[in-house]
Amino acid sequence: MRCKAFFTIIYYMLVLRDQFLNVPLMSLQTGSRLGTTYQAIVDPRRLQVVAFYCSGPHIDIKPAVVHTSDIRELGTMGIIIDSSDKIMDPEELPRLLEIINFNFQLEGKPVVEENGHKVGKVATYTLDTTTFYIAKLHIQPGLLQSLTLTEILIDRSQIISVDDKKIVVRQADVRAEEPAPKIAISNPFGKPKTQAEAIKTSEQKAA
Repeated sequence: MRCKAFFTIIYYMLVLRDQFLNVPLMSLQTGSRLGTTYQAIVDPRRLQVVAFYCSGPHIDIKPAVVHTSDIRELGTMGIIIDSSDKIMDPEELPRLLEIINFNFQLEGKPVVEENGHKVGKVATYTLDTTTFYIAKLHIQPGLLQSLTLTEILIDRSQIISVDDKKIVVRQADVRAEEPAPKIAISNPFGKPKTQAEAIKTSEQKAA
């Protein structure tokens, strides 16, 4: 019997990444807390969060992940999934391992306009909670710009290309309602780390 009464559902469309990190992972089946999320896994080819690392006293797998497709809702008590069966070992998910091995980190990635002008670095991002596509980048401006701006927002529609070194965007005066261009990937982000190296890096961040 599912304990739906335990949760108040939040129907946000766009939320900050931080609302999915370091929050309880809850079971809809039992109404209990399974663990806590601690890191997003981003597919750079689509700029989409595909999974979250999670840990906790009721999670025997290490490292463990929950796929975003298995997230039922974001509730007042945390992230809601059906049951502990949705928590997986990444070694059993070949497609996810391919993404993990890219070792792609969005936070701190330099952002430049197509004319070469430096915009700043990615501080965080906003997610579409229905698709988990990254809808907006929150940019920490460079030293000179920071005198007048505390944050720059880049809409997904302004992104031209993404690679392992930088994100190229259209100039800020381009209107966001124009059709979103296809994000071009020039190469598969260099040589990916081995599975063991990628998992070790994730464990170190969780420590």
